[in-house]
Amino acid sequence: MYSKINKFVIFLIFILILHPSVKAEVFYIIYTSNVNGVIENCGCGSDPLGGIGRVKSVIDQFKKDNKNVFAIDGGDYFNSYPYPTLNKAMYKTLELINYDCLVPGDQEFVEGKVFYSKYVSSFKEKILLSNAGSDYQERIKTKIGSNQVVLYGYLSPYIFNFIEKPDDLNLSIFVNAKPEPSGENEFHIAIIHGYLSNAEQFALENPSIDLILLAHDQRKGIWKKNQAIIIGNGKDSEYISIIKVNQGSQWNISVDQKKISEELPEDSQIVKIIDEYKSN
Repeated sequence: MYSKINKFVIFLIFILILHPSVKAEVFYIIYTSNVNGVIENCGCGSDPLGGIGRVKSVIDQFKKDNKNVFAIDGGDYFNSYPYPTLNKAMYKTLELINYDCLVPGDQEFVEGKVFYSKYVSSFKEKILLSNAGSDYQERIKTKIGSNQVVLYGYLSPYIFNFIEKPDDLNLSIFVNAKPEPSGENEFHIAIIHGYLSNAEQFALENPSIDLILLAHDQRKGIWKKNQAIIIGNGKDSEYISIIKVNQGSQWNISVDQKKISEELPEDSQIVKIIDEYKSN
């Protein structure tokens, strides 16, 4: 009897060695928003910040140093005024940055419908708009490492105060495009292009959301509403957010809001675009 028990214990240990429990991997979200056509650091202010060449360098280096990285832009990448030469240059920089998901803001319409159509067609597989009908992806389900992540993107219909919204862009109210309840071990992200009040209300009405990335509202900060963490980057590419997520008994989220300071290197490809822009 004793020898049978010993054999059973040895067998169990052998099985556990062959089939260890799967440990959830850490993953990262790099988040930019409200770049506002800031193609380079202006060199002004006591602590000069910004510039899309430095943003790209930070994203590239972080992806090189870490695995399981997913890059998102929340919109207002282009300037809020129709400056065709600047916005075309910004378009070229966007093509160079390897974003995984893009949520359009109102400023993506600043040069009119033809410009926006080109933007949408160029980045079709990455564009996310959950409240704009069947022409757009309603959600993105993806795996980042071993983690199942579900993303939603919302563009508020109430922010088109200075930029004309196309008639054929039918943006439903946020509550009409509710996300699904969370599946087991799913991490749910909502990118909301609107105001902090919209994000807070959304968090109250949708308890399945773990993380809300705020754009258009140019406040920089980290807030908590219901169970959701809300992150705002500020404006003019002065900061980007690097978000670390890992799963213990619950999802653990930590945020580094990194300054885009003039000490950071500029990407050489974007420097060429800036030089061409200045020459024009």
